[in-house]
Amino acid sequence: MQDQPRILLIEAEPSLRHTLALILRHAGYAVTTACYTQDALRGADPPAYDLIFLDVDRGKPGSTELLELIHRLSPDVPALILAASLAVGTENTAGANERRAYLVKPIDPAKMLACIRDLLARSRPVAG
Repeated sequence: MQDQPRILLIEAEPSLRHTLALILRHAGYAVTTACYTQDALRGADPPAYDLIFLDVDRGKPGSTELLELIHRLSPDVPALILAASLAVGTENTAGANERRAYLVKPIDPAKMLACIRDLLARSRPVAG
């Protein structure tokens, strides 16, 4: 299906990457996975995707830099950022003009899918 939203999923942990990809595909998304930031930079062109789903791990070199690079290369592509923990009050869903949303592990699949739907809806041009 050509009209499936395309998601680039960047997650280093194999079982989580596999599980998230299954959930996303079952929900109707076309998913490309990358294991490490280097894989994402080599094999993925961020503007070719409708959404980037990135696990940002402060202990993992390059993940924060990749997020900033993606934003510079394609500022209009929304990002769902997954983290092991965030400061209190940082977790949110996308606001009216925001292109990023944050989730903290463990992930609630229903909340994840709702965030993705919201981000994608906000990033589509309004017909009129």
